[in-house]
Amino acid sequence: MTYLQLCQRLRAECQDIGLGPTTVESTTTRDQGYIQAIREAWLEIQLLRNDWTFWPDDGSYSLTEPQILNADNDTPFIPEQYHIAIVYFALGQRALSASAAEL
Repeated sequence: MTYLQLCQRLRAECQDIGLGPTTVESTTTRDQGYIQAIREAWLEIQLLRNDWTFWPDDGSYSLTEPQILNADNDTPFIPEQYHIAIVYFALGQRALSASAAEL
């Protein structure tokens, strides 16, 4: 899945109405919540451990410079069957934030 598709899937998993975001450049507050959640989830997953069994062996990633998703068509370097994990990690982080008493 592309960065944009990950953001759209997160919105669907949150059971939010609508189809957006239509681009990761969207400036609407609602869309930005999903866009940022996916970006942060992917960064956190990369930094959690360096021995994930799904990291590619071809050197297409760096432990010192995590991949940052910026454009609609950016794709995480892990195999596609693991992309949904990024969505669910973001979903979990959003749930934690939503239940925080200080918010």
